Amino acid sequence: MQPKDGSVFSKLVIKGDFKNTGSDCYSVWTQWTYDLVPRPPVKQATLCGKGTKSVDLSLASYTFTTTGSVFICRGDKDTKDCGEQESLTSWPVNHTR
Repeated sequence: MQPKDGSVFSKLVIKGDFKNTGSDCYSVWTQWTYDLVPRPPVKQATLCGKGTKSVDLSLASYTFTTTGSVFICRGDKDTKDCGEQESLTSWPVNHTR
């Protein structure tokens, strides 16, 4: 979390590595909820076959009414065959300095 000066809004930054050890395609997806309204999932990265890909994304306007999750799905077209969603947000927020 990187707070904006004098604001209740923060920037959420997510960085990591996405690793595939098999031959199929997998995709990283995120889904955000703003003010209790869920938004559609958004594909962040796809990796087909063995390898590693960096995932680096951010959410510019993050407040106490924002929640989000990340999940991995088989394929690169939709979210029909996915693993469990993992939360990206929690309260209270620990700001980085």
